[in-house]
Amino acid sequence: EIPQSVTLKSLVGIFVVFALIVIGKALGRRGSLWHGGLISGHSALGFFLAIGIVYLAQGNILVQLLAVALGLLVAQSRWEAKIHSVFELTLGAAVGVILSLILFGNYIPK
Repeated sequence: EIPQSVTLKSLVGIFVVFALIVIGKALGRRGSLWHGGLISGHSALGFFLAIGIVYLAQGNILVQLLAVALGLLVAQSRWEAKIHSVFELTLGAAVGVILSLILFGNYIPK
């Protein structure tokens, strides 16, 4: 069973990721909210969730590796579709990872 605090942190994190993406895309003045732009929203959300899973799956290296692989796959798909540059994908991944570290960094599963 997932503790309520994890659910709340996840929902808050998704909201904050979305807000940061909107701000970043407005500052970048390239693309639109739903396509392209300075920060890759897919990469940010993918890595936010991947690192959250890494924290939740402590002790299960296979699940942790699969979560990170999925985050990388999301980013790679955006690059391959020529929607984002490597810089934009890296910026999105950094937003997701940093926010996940802030929200889940002190989480210790029971």
